[in-house]
Amino acid sequence: MTAKGAKMSEQEAQAFLAEIDFNNNGRNSLKNRDTMANLAREIDELQKAFYNFDNDQTGTIDADELYWLMTAKGAKMSEQEAQAFLAEIDFNNNGKINYAQVADFLINAANQQ
Repeated sequence: MTAKGAKMSEQEAQAFLAEIDFNNNGRNSLKNRDTMANLAREIDELQKAFYNFDNDQTGTIDADELYWLMTAKGAKMSEQEAQAFLAEIDFNNNGKINYAQVADFLINAANQQ
């Protein structure tokens, strides 16, 4: 499989198809494309939500920003709970989370269900 200069081995192509073949029929159907389009919209919405949390526009969210936003939205969360929640997602332990960390966390959580 070659597209726009990208070369993919047969094995890589099969692995890619398996990832997007939601109905397990070995083909990239219209339903698969619709599912992927919906997924792309959900990712876009998640990314917008993340940047709405990022009050100082640094590309990261710290515990203070998380606490402020969650309590502003009516969630009952202590500062310690905000720090603990952030620590679950903060894979590199720098006290901040970025969009990729949030996405990884959500993907891992979805895969465990």
